[in-house]
Amino acid sequence: QAYDGVPNIEILASSKHLHIAGSIRMALQHLQEQNSSAISPSTTEFIYVLQHDFPFARRIDHLRLRQGMKDFPQQLRCIRFSKKKKNYGKKCFAYHKNGSSPVDTLPNGLHFSLTRLWSDNNHFTTVSYYQELLQRMQSRNALNMSMEKFFLPIAKRNCSFWGQHLYGKYEAASRYIKHLDGRRTKETG
Repeated sequence: QAYDGVPNIEILASSKHLHIAGSIRMALQHLQEQNSSAISPSTTEFIYVLQHDFPFARRIDHLRLRQGMKDFPQQLRCIRFSKKKKNYGKKCFAYHKNGSSPVDTLPNGLHFSLTRLWSDNNHFTTVSYYQELLQRMQSRNALNMSMEKFFLPIAKRNCSFWGQHLYGKYEAASRYIKHLDGRRTKETG
């Protein structure tokens, strides 16, 4: 059903818990069904994974982010938004001994930091990335597994391909999302 009357935003509900991988798979299947039944199929290029308990804490330039991914599709495969104030020792050193990568600073002024991490926290990527990711999980019979648990070791082994880029400068990293902690797992003072 369309969200708030906006035809290009749709909310898909599930009657059972699917994990993020299952929810993404359901959305991709829905897109495929929509495209096969439409007279002129739409082309959805990107997926924004936004978890209900991780609102944005800082301003994100979504339009320049999208353009950056269109301009550098081989390098910027998946952009994640940090929930930590500081990043420690998680850089990917595949390209340079200081941890820099070819797309640390884009011509449009955005900054990114390639990491050895993979997290399902809020991130922006392409439909083709998720098709590839889910195919890899399915080939190892891991679709009911946490994506983070499955892909973190893979990103550590091959960070130049599977490591996520953090939005923003690594050294000046700041929290772009915050955890609402609805279960109150941490004491607040």
